[in-house]
Amino acid sequence: MRIGIIGSGNVGRTIADAALRSGHEVRLGAREPKRQELRDWLADAGGRASLSEIASAAEFGALLVNATPGDASIEALRAAGAGNLAGKTLIDIANAGSSGPGGFVLSHPSAPITGNIADLARRLTGVAPMPVEARPRGIGKLRGVLGFGA
Repeated sequence: MRIGIIGSGNVGRTIADAALRSGHEVRLGAREPKRQELRDWLADAGGRASLSEIASAAEFGALLVNATPGDASIEALRAAGAGNLAGKTLIDIANAGSSGPGGFVLSHPSAPITGNIADLARRLTGVAPMPVEARPRGIGKLRGVLGFGA
């Protein structure tokens, strides 16, 4: 399967590595794909891996994974392009938080998780020309979809 990963941090690269080990083709999408850290990852990842801007990764994948920090997700999905998202399954594993000078901070620490997901779904319908269903599935489902074990 061709998997486009939106986000090139630790989470995105970990998902990419696991998918590659399972025999999938992976394109990692980054805002700055020429960063040396990412070039090093690509050099070690093997022939089924590629690295690009976010829009190219979204176009490439039959299955897409949003592995961006929660506060950057909407911007990243806009960069992916509505046409590149249309009709595709998007697995959202973004954190509901952000990194800053004081470390990781939850974006909505007092709101129930279902409220956060519903809010994100409403915002995404303005980004992607498709219905967005907010149903948390858990990492077990992600492992099954990508084909790698627990």
